[in-house]
Amino acid sequence: MLRRVHSIILLLALLVGGVGMHYVQAAKYVITVRSNPATAGKVQVGSYTATTSQSYQYPSPTTVTVKAIPNTGYKFVNWSNGSTSTASSISVNLANNNGKTYVANFAIKTYTITFKNADGTTLQTLTVNHGATPSYSGSTPTKASTAQYSYTFKGWDKAIAAATADAVYTATYTATTRSYTIKFVNNGTTLQTSTLQYGATPSYTGATPTKTATAQYTYTFSGWSPTIVAATANATYTAQFSAGYC
Repeated sequence: MLRRVHSIILLLALLVGGVGMHYVQAAKYVITVRSNPATAGKVQVGSYTATTSQSYQYPSPTTVTVKAIPNTGYKFVNWSNGSTSTASSISVNLANNNGKTYVANFAIKTYTITFKNADGTTLQTLTVNHGATPSYSGSTPTKASTAQYSYTFKGWDKAIAAATADAVYTATYTATTRSYTIKFVNNGTTLQTSTLQYGATPSYTGATPTKTATAQYTYTFSGWSPTIVAATANATYTAQFSAGYC
């Protein structure tokens, strides 16, 4: 009976030993991912949490999705090392790519900032990085005067802010009504000078102009030449006379 028990124990030992001898550890398939630069974005493998640098092991040669996720203000450029694709999401078959490293390259976003005059002409164009505040460095914008107004640069149509997209800033102006010099003269002598704003009608307020009589004629003031009109430019009005026989 004791011998039989020993035989059974020996058989079990052999069986257990046999299983151990034939056990083969599962092969490991490895993929490593990294962000460049690390501050610009992360890489996600499958459903794992996105990271800036990590290696992952799989027991079988599966196909995994590798996705580049840029941080705010950055853009994905391309992959390097394991791939040269410019697609932000790629599929990697580990059977053919075991042990490879996939580096996601990122770059800061840049924006076009345009400064324009009120008439739409471009004064300056800048390329700035995300988050940078643009600064106009050109000549002070100007706007041509009209008969009615002169213009002084006031500023831009909106406050200049840190760049998060392309932007256009347009010059604005303060309009000032122009003034004109109006003269009333008689025989080359200035009788009255006044300064009037555009649109105001001149008015002579002095003594009635006179002209010295001659042996043949006497003269009576008859008005001004040219005809007095609202001020739209500097103007000189000359006294006119009608002649009468002495």
